[in-house]
Amino acid sequence: MASILKVDDLRGNTSAGDITITSEGGSATQSLQQGLAKAWLDCNNDASLNDSLNIASGTDNSTGNYTHSLVSSMSSGDYSQVLTCRAAELGGVRDVVKVTGSISVGCFTRADSFTVADADRVTQSVHGDLA
Repeated sequence: MASILKVDDLRGNTSAGDITITSEGGSATQSLQQGLAKAWLDCNNDASLNDSLNIASGTDNSTGNYTHSLVSSMSSGDYSQVLTCRAAELGGVRDVVKVTGSISVGCFTRADSFTVADADRVTQSVHGDLA
């Protein structure tokens, strides 16, 4: 029979926020804290949120350019974003501005023309250190 562990709070022994998980093979470890997404979102072409984590609100800055404010800021602009813009003719995305309090995305048509375009749907995931 499988065991069930129910807890409301996990803390590391050495540092409360540092918990290390051993890999399936037992030879590598992963920091649980560093491995978690710090923010993510799924939004429409007007920046309105369908679902999110750590996102306060969204702004449709201009055609194909969206910014979302973070509830809890990142520690620096040196974080990683995974971006997608979904529409029939879209061919490219780029992070517009990387600042600690918000995340942005630019959506473009076919990658060779770089014409800005609205997306039907935008998704983002942010990894890095919270402030």
